[in-house]
This record gives sequence, structure tokens and C-alpha cells, in this order.
Amino acid sequence: MLENPYPSLSIEPGEQQKSHLAQVDKMMTADIKRMDDPGYCSQWAQKLVNLLLYDNTVQADSRRFFANCASAMGVTGEELRRLYAAATGKMELPTAEAFGTISKMMRGMGSPGAADGSAALGSGGTPDDIIGRMAKAFGLLPQYEELVRKRDSGAMSYDECRNAGIVLTISELCRHLGAPESGIQSRQNSDAIVDYMGEQMNIFISQRAGAKMLNGLVLGPQIIA
Repeated sequence: MLENPYPSLSIEPGEQQKSHLAQVDKMMTADIKRMDDPGYCSQWAQKLVNLLLYDNTVQADSRRFFANCASAMGVTGEELRRLYAAATGKMELPTAEAFGTISKMMRGMGSPGAADGSAALGSGGTPDDIIGRMAKAFGLLPQYEELVRKRDSGAMSYDECRNAGIVLTISELCRHLGAPESGIQSRQNSDAIVDYMGEQMNIFISQRAGAKMLNGLVLGPQIIA
């Protein structure tokens, strides 16, 4: 028989463990500091979701993540998988389905205005039809109809009218996402405001649901690295 049959256990980490924990802490601290950068935040989130979707070594985290998403955003794991796969070019997704899922997410995270605007974006038809439905959803139909009158009278071209309509409606969608007015006003052309909407949607999701989506995840070295 052994003199002491019980193994010697200690909750104090050894030197190697201390070194590893210090390294992980340093990496996480650096990541947290960089989260104020929307570009880095988006890149980090994309890496995280890629791992949870496609890396077989984090299956337990993947199950937790998609259960959390259903709770935090009001969409199913399968809806999120399909939307993300389409966004990253891995599959084709009908526009109505994509914006239908986005609309559900916005409503589930507490922004019915953004939900209505997203639903209108995916409603189909010509660009004019879509802009008109967005304007109606946001209570901006009189302003949009004034743009159309200017177009029909020759005071502005068709392209100018369409671009102004895009700026009018997407700016309002950005407001429903909590975007600062200064950011909106500095992007008063159609390409810039659409890009800004994408940035603000990522920030909105991160702020409203990010912590809930990550709750309970182990976040191993594949994600932290």
C-alpha cells in the first residue's frame, strides 16, 4: 500500500501555467482594447463565426453559440448559418430570405424601425419600388415624393433622384441602428451611406447581443489567437 494513497493536488498554477495564463491575458487585453476599432471588431467577429461554423474542434462552443443567438436575436441557428454563408460568398440566398432574417434579428434585438426598414429592403421590385417602401416604413413618403416631383419636372435627373432617395432612407435606417448624426451627415452619398449602414449594423449587433451570444463559450486558443 502507498504511504499516502491520495495524489497531491494544488489549485496554485505552476510556473508553466502562470506563463500560459499571462500570455492569454495579454492577448485578450490587446483584443479588448482594439474593439473600439469597427474594422478590427468586424474582423474579429468574422474569425469567431468562421470557427464556430466550420471548425469541428469547437463543436460544443458552436452548439452554445447558436442556442445563444436564438435567444439574443430571435432567429434560429440555421437562419444565422444561411445568412452568414451568403454574406461570405459560400452560398446564394434569395434577397427576400436574407433581409427577412435581418429584419427578424433587428426586431429581436429591440429595433422595430430597423426591422421594418430591413424588410422593405428585401421586398423586391425595382429600386424605385424599394426606396418608396422604405420611405413609407420610415414615415418619409412626403420627402421622397418631393424628390420624385423634382425628377418628373426635370429639376433633377433620374440618377440624382434615386441616389437622393437612397441617402434619405438609408440615413434613417442608420438612425434606427443608433448611428451618430455626425457620421450620417458626413456620408451623404449613396455608396458611402450604404457602407456606413453595414458598419453600423455590425456595431448594433455587437452592442445589443454580443455578450449574450458569447455567454458560456470556452473561447479556446483558436479564437483568442
